[in-house]
Amino acid sequence: MQIGGVIGGTWWRRVRYLNVGVVLAACLLVIAAVGPKPSAAAPRATSGSAFVRDNQLGYATSSQAKRAYLMASAAETGATFSVRNASGATVYTAPIGVNLGKWSRSYPDVYSLDFSSLAVAVAGTYTIAVSGPIAATSPSFRIDTGTNVYGGALANSLRFYQTQRDGPNYIPNALRTAPSHLNDQNAMTYLTPSANSSGAFSGDLSPLGPRIDASGGWWDAGDYLKFVQTTSYTVDVLLAGVRDFPSQMGSGSASSNFTAEAKFGADWLLRMWDDATQTLYYQVGIGEGNAKTRGDHDIWRLPQADDTYGGSDPVFRYIRNRPAFRAGPPGSLSSPNLAGRDAAALAEASQVFRTSDPAFANRALLAAEHIFDLANTNPSGNLLTVIPFSFYPENEWRDDQFPQMRSGG
Repeated sequence: MQIGGVIGGTWWRRVRYLNVGVVLAACLLVIAAVGPKPSAAAPRATSGSAFVRDNQLGYATSSQAKRAYLMASAAETGATFSVRNASGATVYTAPIGVNLGKWSRSYPDVYSLDFSSLAVAVAGTYTIAVSGPIAATSPSFRIDTGTNVYGGALANSLRFYQTQRDGPNYIPNALRTAPSHLNDQNAMTYLTPSANSSGAFSGDLSPLGPRIDASGGWWDAGDYLKFVQTTSYTVDVLLAGVRDFPSQMGSGSASSNFTAEAKFGADWLLRMWDDATQTLYYQVGIGEGNAKTRGDHDIWRLPQADDTYGGSDPVFRYIRNRPAFRAGPPGSLSSPNLAGRDAAALAEASQVFRTSDPAFANRALLAAEHIFDLANTNPSGNLLTVIPFSFYPENEWRDDQFPQMRSGG
Protein backbone atom coordinates (compact mmCIF):
# COMPACT_ATOMS: atom_id res chain seq x y z
CA MET A 1 0.00 0.00 0.00
CA GLN A 2 1.15 3.47 -0.73
CA ILE A 3 0.44 4.69 2.71
CA GLY A 4 3.69 6.43 3.39
CA GLY A 5 5.02 9.44 1.56
CA VAL A 6 8.48 10.71 0.87
CA ILE A 7 10.37 10.97 4.15
CA GLY A 8 13.15 12.60 2.13
CA GLY A 9 16.60 13.93 2.91
CA THR A 10 20.05 12.42 2.93
CA TRP A 11 19.80 10.54 6.22
CA TRP A 12 16.27 9.16 5.83
CA ARG A 13 15.42 6.36 3.45
CA ARG A 14 12.86 7.23 0.78
CA VAL A 15 9.77 5.17 1.57
CA ARG A 16 6.73 4.96 -0.73
CA TYR A 17 4.49 2.36 0.86
CA LEU A 18 2.84 1.11 3.49
CA ASN A 19 3.01 0.87 2.83
CA VAL A 20 2.77 0.68 5.77
CA GLY A 21 4.96 0.62 8.85
CA VAL A 22 4.11 4.33 9.23
CA VAL A 23 0.42 3.54 9.79
CA LEU A 24 0.85 0.45 11.95
CA ALA A 25 4.03 1.02 13.97
CA ALA A 26 2.99 4.55 14.98
CA CYS A 27 6.42 5.35 16.36
CA LEU A 28 9.51 7.43 15.61
CA LEU A 29 12.66 6.06 14.07
CA VAL A 30 15.21 5.52 16.80
CA ILE A 31 18.55 7.16 16.14
CA ALA A 32 20.98 7.02 19.03
CA ALA A 33 22.61 10.34 19.78
CA VAL A 34 24.97 11.69 22.43
CA GLY A 35 24.40 15.31 23.34
CA PRO A 36 27.34 17.74 23.50
CA LYS A 37 28.16 19.56 26.70
CA PRO A 38 26.50 22.99 26.92
CA SER A 39 28.75 25.94 26.35
CA ALA A 40 29.62 28.20 29.26
CA ALA A 41 28.14 31.28 27.58
CA ALA A 42 24.56 31.52 26.41
CA PRO A 43 24.35 30.92 22.66
CA ARG A 44 23.98 34.03 20.54
CA ALA A 45 20.75 34.35 18.57
CA THR A 46 21.04 34.30 14.79
CA SER A 47 18.53 34.81 12.01
CA GLY A 48 16.94 31.79 10.42
CA SER A 49 14.18 29.32 11.11
CA ALA A 50 13.89 26.13 13.10
CA PHE A 51 11.17 23.60 13.88
CA VAL A 52 10.74 20.87 16.46
CA ARG A 53 9.18 17.68 15.11
CA ASP A 54 7.68 15.46 17.77
CA ASN A 55 5.57 12.31 17.68
CA GLN A 56 2.06 13.70 17.28
CA LEU A 57 0.51 10.46 18.48
CA GLY A 58 2.37 10.99 21.72
CA TYR A 59 4.82 9.05 23.87
CA ALA A 60 4.11 6.11 26.15
CA THR A 61 4.89 6.65 29.83
CA SER A 62 6.31 3.13 30.04
CA SER A 63 8.61 3.58 27.04
CA GLN A 64 12.21 4.54 27.61
CA ALA A 65 12.59 6.01 24.09
CA LYS A 66 11.30 9.57 23.88
CA ARG A 67 12.84 11.65 21.11
CA ALA A 68 11.96 14.65 19.02
CA TYR A 69 14.03 16.30 16.29
CA LEU A 70 15.16 19.86 15.77
CA MET A 71 15.40 20.99 12.14
CA ALA A 72 17.32 24.23 11.67
CA SER A 73 18.39 26.45 8.80
CA ALA A 74 21.75 27.02 10.50
CA ALA A 75 23.94 25.42 13.16
CA GLU A 76 22.45 25.34 16.66
CA THR A 77 25.75 25.06 18.53
CA GLY A 78 25.30 25.29 22.28
CA ALA A 79 21.50 25.11 22.21
CA THR A 80 19.44 23.45 24.94
CA PHE A 81 15.87 22.25 25.05
CA SER A 82 13.22 22.09 27.74
CA VAL A 83 10.11 19.96 28.13
CA ARG A 84 7.23 21.96 29.60
CA ASN A 85 3.92 20.78 30.98
CA ALA A 86 0.50 22.27 30.21
CA SER A 87 1.04 24.94 32.89
CA GLY A 88 4.28 26.07 31.28
CA ALA A 89 6.50 24.68 34.02
CA THR A 90 9.79 23.09 32.92
CA VAL A 91 9.93 19.40 33.86
CA TYR A 92 13.09 18.46 31.96
CA THR A 93 16.01 20.22 30.31
CA ALA A 94 19.10 19.03 28.45
CA PRO A 95 21.52 20.02 25.68
CA ILE A 96 20.49 19.12 22.14
CA GLY A 97 22.10 16.05 20.61
CA VAL A 98 24.80 15.88 17.96
CA ASN A 99 24.19 17.13 14.43
CA LEU A 100 22.70 14.21 12.47
CA GLY A 101 23.02 15.75 9.02
CA LYS A 102 20.69 17.60 6.72
CA TRP A 103 16.99 17.25 6.01
CA SER A 104 17.09 19.48 2.92
CA ARG A 105 18.94 22.46 1.50
CA SER A 106 16.75 24.76 3.56
CA TYR A 107 17.35 22.76 6.76
CA PRO A 108 20.91 21.46 6.67
CA ASP A 109 21.13 20.81 10.43
CA VAL A 110 19.07 18.20 12.29
CA TYR A 111 19.49 17.35 15.97
CA SER A 112 18.04 14.70 18.24
CA LEU A 113 16.22 15.90 21.36
CA ASP A 114 16.33 12.93 23.72
CA PHE A 115 14.15 13.11 26.83
CA SER A 116 13.91 9.36 27.48
CA SER A 117 14.94 9.83 31.10
CA LEU A 118 11.95 12.06 31.81
CA ALA A 119 9.83 10.26 34.41
CA VAL A 120 6.14 11.07 34.05
CA ALA A 121 3.88 9.81 36.81
CA VAL A 122 0.71 11.53 35.57
CA ALA A 123 -0.42 11.63 31.94
CA GLY A 124 -0.54 15.09 30.43
CA THR A 125 0.13 17.46 27.53
CA TYR A 126 3.62 18.82 26.93
CA THR A 127 5.66 20.99 24.58
CA ILE A 128 9.37 21.32 23.81
CA ALA A 129 11.13 24.69 23.66
CA VAL A 130 14.61 25.13 22.18
CA SER A 131 16.82 27.95 23.44
CA GLY A 132 19.80 28.66 21.22
CA PRO A 133 20.97 30.49 18.12
CA ILE A 134 17.54 29.88 16.55
CA ALA A 135 14.67 29.40 19.01
CA ALA A 136 11.89 26.93 18.31
CA THR A 137 8.81 25.48 20.01
CA SER A 138 7.15 22.17 19.25
CA PRO A 139 3.47 21.42 18.74
CA SER A 140 1.90 19.99 21.88
CA PHE A 141 1.95 16.23 22.45
CA ARG A 142 0.63 13.71 24.96
CA ILE A 143 2.54 11.48 27.33
CA ASP A 144 0.18 8.72 28.38
CA THR A 145 -0.18 4.96 28.57
CA GLY A 146 0.72 2.97 25.47
CA THR A 147 -2.93 1.98 25.02
CA ASN A 148 -4.13 5.58 25.11
CA VAL A 149 -1.35 6.81 22.85
CA TYR A 150 -1.46 4.16 20.13
CA GLY A 151 -4.86 2.47 20.48
CA GLY A 152 -6.70 5.04 18.38
CA ALA A 153 -4.10 4.93 15.62
CA LEU A 154 -4.37 1.14 15.33
CA ALA A 155 -8.17 1.29 15.18
CA ASN A 156 -8.03 3.99 12.51
CA SER A 157 -5.51 1.92 10.57
CA LEU A 158 -7.83 -1.07 10.57
CA ARG A 159 -10.68 1.08 9.26
CA PHE A 160 -8.37 2.37 6.53
CA TYR A 161 -7.67 -1.13 5.25
CA GLN A 162 -11.32 -2.09 5.47
CA THR A 163 -12.26 0.95 3.39
CA GLN A 164 -9.58 0.09 0.80
CA ARG A 165 -11.02 -3.38 0.19
CA ASP A 166 -11.64 -4.24 -3.44
CA GLY A 167 -14.05 -6.82 -4.83
CA PRO A 168 -17.36 -8.23 -3.59
CA ASN A 169 -16.38 -8.58 0.09
CA TYR A 170 -16.35 -4.89 0.92
CA ILE A 171 -17.24 -3.49 4.35
CA PRO A 172 -19.99 -0.83 4.18
CA ASN A 173 -19.18 2.49 5.83
CA ALA A 174 -19.52 6.20 5.13
CA LEU A 175 -16.88 5.97 2.40
CA ARG A 176 -17.93 2.63 0.89
CA THR A 177 -21.46 2.02 -0.34
CA ALA A 178 -20.98 -0.67 -3.01
CA PRO A 179 -18.65 -3.49 -4.11
CA SER A 180 -16.11 -2.75 -6.82
CA HIS A 181 -14.31 -4.38 -9.75
CA LEU A 182 -16.43 -7.50 -9.85
CA ASN A 183 -15.11 -8.12 -13.36
CA ASP A 184 -11.73 -8.90 -11.74
CA GLN A 185 -13.22 -12.29 -10.90
CA ASN A 186 -12.68 -13.24 -14.54
CA ALA A 187 -9.59 -11.23 -15.47
CA MET A 188 -7.70 -11.86 -18.70
CA THR A 189 -3.95 -12.27 -18.25
CA TYR A 190 -1.43 -10.31 -20.32
CA LEU A 191 2.26 -9.99 -21.09
CA THR A 192 4.01 -7.06 -19.45
CA PRO A 193 4.09 -4.19 -21.97
CA SER A 194 7.09 -1.98 -22.65
CA ALA A 195 6.19 1.20 -20.80
CA ASN A 196 8.03 4.48 -20.29
CA SER A 197 8.77 5.96 -16.87
CA SER A 198 5.26 7.42 -16.60
CA GLY A 199 3.62 4.11 -17.51
CA ALA A 200 2.54 4.96 -21.07
CA PHE A 201 2.90 2.17 -23.65
CA SER A 202 2.49 1.95 -27.43
CA GLY A 203 -0.03 -0.18 -29.28
CA ASP A 204 -2.15 -2.66 -27.37
CA LEU A 205 -1.66 -5.24 -24.64
CA SER A 206 -0.93 -8.85 -25.61
CA PRO A 207 -3.43 -11.31 -24.05
CA LEU A 208 -2.13 -14.69 -22.88
CA GLY A 209 -5.39 -16.64 -22.93
CA PRO A 210 -5.82 -17.88 -19.34
CA ARG A 211 -8.23 -16.03 -17.08
CA ILE A 212 -7.84 -15.79 -13.31
CA ASP A 213 -9.87 -14.63 -10.34
CA ALA A 214 -7.96 -11.47 -9.39
CA SER A 215 -10.73 -10.05 -7.20
CA GLY A 216 -10.14 -8.84 -3.67
CA GLY A 217 -7.07 -7.25 -2.23
CA TRP A 218 -6.67 -3.57 -1.44
CA TRP A 219 -6.32 -0.65 -3.81
CA ASP A 220 -3.11 1.24 -3.95
CA ALA A 221 -3.47 4.72 -2.43
CA GLY A 222 -4.68 7.37 -4.86
CA ASP A 223 -5.77 4.89 -7.53
CA TYR A 224 -7.42 1.48 -7.89
CA LEU A 225 -4.45 -0.59 -9.04
CA LYS A 226 -3.39 -3.68 -7.08
CA PHE A 227 0.22 -4.85 -6.73
CA VAL A 228 1.78 -7.98 -5.26
CA GLN A 229 4.85 -5.78 -4.64
CA THR A 230 3.10 -3.63 -2.05
CA THR A 231 0.36 -5.98 -0.86
CA SER A 232 2.83 -8.69 0.12
CA TYR A 233 4.74 -6.23 2.30
CA THR A 234 1.49 -5.06 3.87
CA VAL A 235 0.37 -8.62 4.61
CA ASP A 236 3.81 -9.31 6.11
CA VAL A 237 3.36 -6.43 8.56
CA LEU A 238 -0.27 -7.18 9.43
CA LEU A 239 0.37 -10.87 10.08
CA ALA A 240 3.45 -10.12 12.15
CA GLY A 241 1.31 -7.80 14.29
CA VAL A 242 -1.45 -10.39 14.71
CA ARG A 243 1.10 -13.08 15.58
CA ASP A 244 3.45 -11.11 17.83
CA PHE A 245 1.07 -8.58 19.43
CA PRO A 246 -2.23 -10.44 19.84
CA SER A 247 -3.48 -8.09 22.56
CA GLN A 248 -2.99 -5.04 20.35
CA MET A 249 -3.56 -6.38 16.80
CA GLY A 250 -5.04 -9.85 17.25
CA SER A 251 -7.97 -11.54 18.93
CA GLY A 252 -7.19 -9.88 22.24
CA SER A 253 -8.12 -6.44 20.91
CA ALA A 254 -11.73 -5.26 20.76
CA SER A 255 -11.01 -2.31 18.44
CA SER A 256 -8.02 -3.28 16.29
CA ASN A 257 -8.17 -7.02 15.56
CA PHE A 258 -6.44 -7.33 12.17
CA THR A 259 -6.85 -11.11 11.88
CA ALA A 260 -9.64 -11.05 9.29
CA GLU A 261 -8.05 -8.19 7.37
CA ALA A 262 -4.68 -9.94 7.19
CA LYS A 263 -6.38 -13.06 5.87
CA PHE A 264 -8.22 -10.96 3.30
CA GLY A 265 -4.87 -9.74 1.96
CA ALA A 266 -3.26 -13.19 2.05
CA ASP A 267 -6.22 -14.63 0.18
CA TRP A 268 -5.61 -12.18 -2.69
CA LEU A 269 -1.93 -13.13 -2.81
CA LEU A 270 -2.99 -16.76 -3.23
CA ARG A 271 -5.25 -15.74 -6.13
CA MET A 272 -2.26 -14.15 -7.83
CA TRP A 273 -0.37 -17.46 -7.73
CA ASP A 274 -1.43 -20.47 -9.82
CA ASP A 275 0.10 -23.42 -8.02
CA ALA A 276 -1.04 -25.92 -10.65
CA THR A 277 0.94 -24.18 -13.40
CA GLN A 278 3.53 -22.52 -11.10
CA THR A 279 2.67 -19.08 -12.48
CA LEU A 280 2.94 -15.78 -10.61
CA TYR A 281 0.81 -12.75 -11.52
CA TYR A 282 1.89 -9.46 -10.02
CA GLN A 283 -0.43 -6.59 -10.99
CA VAL A 284 -4.08 -5.85 -11.77
CA GLY A 285 -4.94 -2.79 -13.87
CA ILE A 286 -2.87 -0.23 -15.77
CA GLY A 287 -2.08 3.27 -14.59
CA GLU A 288 -1.56 5.09 -17.88
CA GLY A 289 -3.22 4.55 -21.23
CA ASN A 290 -2.49 5.90 -24.70
CA ALA A 291 -4.34 7.26 -27.72
CA LYS A 292 -6.37 4.05 -28.06
CA THR A 293 -7.13 3.21 -24.44
CA ARG A 294 -7.49 4.82 -21.04
CA GLY A 295 -5.83 3.75 -17.83
CA ASP A 296 -6.69 4.18 -14.16
CA HIS A 297 -4.93 7.53 -13.85
CA ASP A 298 -6.70 9.04 -16.85
CA ILE A 299 -10.15 9.40 -15.25
CA TRP A 300 -11.84 10.35 -11.98
CA ARG A 301 -14.67 8.12 -10.74
CA LEU A 302 -15.88 5.92 -7.90
CA PRO A 303 -14.51 2.36 -7.98
CA GLN A 304 -17.92 0.76 -8.33
CA ALA A 305 -18.37 2.59 -11.65
CA ASP A 306 -15.53 0.72 -13.36
CA ASP A 307 -17.32 -2.48 -14.31
CA THR A 308 -19.59 -0.61 -16.71
CA TYR A 309 -17.56 2.56 -17.29
CA GLY A 310 -18.01 3.99 -20.78
CA GLY A 311 -20.56 1.41 -21.83
CA SER A 312 -19.14 -0.43 -24.85
CA ASP A 313 -16.62 2.26 -25.80
CA PRO A 314 -13.37 0.38 -26.57
CA VAL A 315 -11.28 3.28 -25.27
CA PHE A 316 -12.32 2.27 -21.72
CA ARG A 317 -11.98 -1.50 -22.21
CA TYR A 318 -9.16 -1.81 -19.64
CA ILE A 319 -11.17 0.19 -17.11
CA ARG A 320 -14.11 -2.21 -17.38
CA ASN A 321 -12.06 -5.39 -17.76
CA ARG A 322 -8.79 -4.85 -15.98
CA PRO A 323 -5.72 -6.78 -17.12
CA ALA A 324 -3.76 -9.09 -14.83
CA PHE A 325 -0.05 -9.18 -15.67
CA ARG A 326 2.12 -12.27 -15.55
CA ALA A 327 5.56 -12.23 -13.95
CA GLY A 328 6.87 -14.92 -16.31
CA PRO A 329 5.97 -18.12 -18.15
CA PRO A 330 4.67 -21.07 -16.11
CA GLY A 331 7.42 -22.64 -14.02
CA SER A 332 9.92 -19.86 -14.78
CA LEU A 333 12.06 -18.10 -12.20
CA SER A 334 10.53 -15.00 -10.59
CA SER A 335 12.08 -11.70 -9.60
CA PRO A 336 13.57 -12.44 -6.16
CA ASN A 337 12.11 -9.38 -4.44
CA LEU A 338 8.57 -10.45 -5.35
CA ALA A 339 9.20 -14.12 -4.63
CA GLY A 340 10.84 -13.54 -1.24
CA ARG A 341 8.31 -11.07 0.10
CA ASP A 342 5.34 -13.03 -1.25
CA ALA A 343 6.64 -16.30 0.18
CA ALA A 344 7.26 -14.66 3.57
CA ALA A 345 3.70 -13.31 3.72
CA LEU A 346 2.15 -16.67 2.87
CA ALA A 347 4.43 -18.52 5.30
CA GLU A 348 3.33 -16.14 8.05
CA ALA A 349 -0.29 -16.86 7.07
CA SER A 350 0.40 -20.56 7.61
CA GLN A 351 1.60 -19.76 11.13
CA VAL A 352 -1.27 -17.48 12.11
CA PHE A 353 -4.06 -19.69 10.75
CA ARG A 354 -2.54 -23.10 11.51
CA THR A 355 -5.10 -23.76 14.24
CA SER A 356 -8.12 -21.69 13.22
CA ASP A 357 -8.10 -22.63 9.52
CA PRO A 358 -5.66 -25.49 8.85
CA ALA A 359 -6.78 -25.98 5.23
CA PHE A 360 -6.01 -22.33 4.43
CA ALA A 361 -2.74 -22.51 6.37
CA ASN A 362 -1.58 -25.60 4.48
CA ARG A 363 -2.44 -24.05 1.13
CA ALA A 364 -0.55 -20.89 2.05
CA LEU A 365 2.53 -22.82 3.19
CA LEU A 366 2.64 -24.93 0.02
CA ALA A 367 2.38 -21.81 -2.13
CA ALA A 368 5.10 -20.11 -0.07
CA GLU A 369 7.48 -23.02 -0.61
CA HIS A 370 6.85 -23.17 -4.35
CA ILE A 371 7.12 -19.41 -4.86
CA PHE A 372 10.33 -19.34 -2.85
CA ASP A 373 11.79 -22.19 -4.89
CA LEU A 374 11.31 -20.15 -8.08
CA ALA A 375 13.13 -17.06 -6.82
CA ASN A 376 15.79 -15.96 -9.31
CA THR A 377 18.73 -15.18 -7.03
CA ASN A 378 20.93 -14.10 -9.94
CA PRO A 379 18.79 -11.40 -11.58
CA SER A 380 19.97 -9.10 -14.34
CA GLY A 381 18.63 -5.65 -15.12
CA ASN A 382 15.81 -4.05 -13.15
CA LEU A 383 13.94 -6.14 -10.65
CA LEU A 384 10.28 -6.69 -11.45
CA THR A 385 8.12 -4.48 -9.24
CA VAL A 386 5.13 -2.87 -10.99
CA ILE A 387 4.30 -1.25 -14.33
CA PRO A 388 6.11 1.07 -14.70
CA PHE A 389 9.22 0.29 -12.67
CA SER A 390 9.57 3.99 -11.75
CA PHE A 391 6.38 3.84 -9.64
CA TYR A 392 8.08 1.55 -7.11
CA PRO A 393 11.75 1.24 -8.06
CA GLU A 394 13.74 -1.36 -6.16
CA ASN A 395 17.31 -2.47 -6.71
CA GLU A 396 17.86 -4.72 -3.69
CA TRP A 397 16.29 -8.14 -3.15
CA ARG A 398 18.40 -9.93 -0.54
CA ASP A 399 16.42 -8.37 2.32
CA ASP A 400 13.32 -10.06 0.89
CA GLN A 401 14.77 -13.57 1.02
CA PHE A 402 14.05 -15.18 4.39
CA PRO A 403 15.24 -18.83 4.44
CA GLN A 404 13.44 -19.42 7.73
CA MET A 405 10.15 -18.83 5.94
CA ARG A 406 10.66 -22.00 3.91
CA SER A 407 9.16 -24.09 6.67
CA GLY A 408 6.82 -21.42 7.99
CA GLY A 409 9.10 -21.09 11.03
